[in-house]
Amino acid sequence: MRFMLQSLSKSIARVMLVLGAFAGAVSAANVDVRILIDVSGSMRKNDPANLRIPAVRLVAELMPHGAKAGIWMFSETVEPLIVPRTVDAEWKASALKATNKIHSRGQFTNIEAALVVATQDWAAAADDDVERHIILLTDGMVDVSKRTADSSASRERILGETLTRIKGLGVQVHTIALSSNSDRELLTTLAESTEGWAEQVENAVSLQRVFLHMFEQAAKPDSIPLLDNRFDVDSSISEMTLLVFRGEAAEPLQLINPAGDPLDKNSKLANVRWRAESGYDLVTVASPATGTWQINTVPDPDNRVLIVTDLKLELDPLPTNVLAEEILTVSAYMTEHGEPLVREDFLTLLNAELAVSSVSSKEITVTAIPLDRDQARFIANRVVDWPVGEYEFVVRVDGGTFRREQRSRLRVHGAPVIFSAAVSDGGQALDFSAHAEADLIALESLTGLVLVTKPDGLNEILELPSFADGAVNLTTPAPLNGTYRIEPRLLGRSSSGRLLNIKATPLEVEITAGVDLPVLDDKPTIEAVEVPPIEWLQSAGIVLIGNVVVGACLVGVWLQLGQRRRIRSNEVVLQ
Repeated sequence: MRFMLQSLSKSIARVMLVLGAFAGAVSAANVDVRILIDVSGSMRKNDPANLRIPAVRLVAELMPHGAKAGIWMFSETVEPLIVPRTVDAEWKASALKATNKIHSRGQFTNIEAALVVATQDWAAAADDDVERHIILLTDGMVDVSKRTADSSASRERILGETLTRIKGLGVQVHTIALSSNSDRELLTTLAESTEGWAEQVENAVSLQRVFLHMFEQAAKPDSIPLLDNRFDVDSSISEMTLLVFRGEAAEPLQLINPAGDPLDKNSKLANVRWRAESGYDLVTVASPATGTWQINTVPDPDNRVLIVTDLKLELDPLPTNVLAEEILTVSAYMTEHGEPLVREDFLTLLNAELAVSSVSSKEITVTAIPLDRDQARFIANRVVDWPVGEYEFVVRVDGGTFRREQRSRLRVHGAPVIFSAAVSDGGQALDFSAHAEADLIALESLTGLVLVTKPDGLNEILELPSFADGAVNLTTPAPLNGTYRIEPRLLGRSSSGRLLNIKATPLEVEITAGVDLPVLDDKPTIEAVEVPPIEWLQSAGIVLIGNVVVGACLVGVWLQLGQRRRIRSNEVVLQ
């Protein structure tokens, strides 16, 4: 028994390790970002100060060297501000200059044409290691001509053939709706169907922060923690860029280096470039001095310190839209010069943590991320038990002499499957039902089992039938008095095609009309077997190759657990 479980545990670990290599973090060189800016006439009302310009400049300045990026503006036509190419100093200079062309004189809002033009040079399928992103900003509805029928037809094509093509290209679409008059349904569908992020902005003043969040979702820049307006620079950092947001009445920003020398926008230093835009300061320092730096300003949660370094914290991509009760795996690792660091003596000196904060309440929960020595990664599996809403994930690693962090935003949706249980047959049976939300999960992909733990400690495994109709019902005898514990576990795919591993909250039902458990005389003790802990399932370790294969995996693990639970000290198993 022990041998079987150890073999199973090792097999799962090996599968996880292999698949983890294919789902690794994406470097800047493998990120391709396309930015689409609405310049229709309605922007005169919704963005009278043309705050789109500093917002786009912010993204252009922060875009990491080696990434690929392009920017377009669109109305009735689509005009490139800078064609897609590798980001370098020349690209940034050209992009900053080109943003001055952003206007509000267009007659129509041809979102369809913008999406087609921005993706026309992409091949039919992205390379496995390339992440493709579109950031779309608009303040209106699809409007391609004075004929309503033409605009309606264009909208249908966007949600049909255009969206299908974009999904086939492996693109994540992030949308920004800059007014309550925008087509939120369209923009939300584009984002959620492609694992992108959708944001509603009530006024243009918020654009810069929203663009920052979109940029972080797409480019995943290297950064270091900024805590209490202080941050530590280590010797591996060749350049740092400090982003500081400021209010209208804020005092001029002052930066204090490790030697205690103050710097401001008037400082004349060859290695410092200081850009003061409307609403923020952007300070880039080449070859920054090592030690603790400080900024004298009002703390802001959106202030950042981005870095260029060969010592990086990498984070496996997290989904943008997650469902309640699914298992989320956070997997982080360190690299140096692009190669994973696997030395155990180094990794054991590091401390990793996950900070989860609600965007609305700002409450922060911090938990440690343990080191998986076999995989040389920090891995944490979390059941999504947070309320519906938006959350920021921050993964931090502290090595004593250096610190790193990676940020990501997630939107939690409701549970994709709702479970319930009740007593039936005069108190002699259990009725179990499950209802799947078709807008959150692909019904045909759902498969799973229900583990029923009886009052005597024995287990019964029930296979869930097809969810083709959106609901399933099961009945099982419940002859014994006491508590029956029901644990549903499912695999499936989200409506966007993402693999889901769902661990529903267990249900408990009390039976009182059955037979009482017999009182057993003392029996010889049956030696308990120590079993290595087994994760029930890892979403990265199981691939949906038909329900038969998945069902076999589910049954295999549960049978092992069931047999383990039958071997207990001071008890005789009732057959």
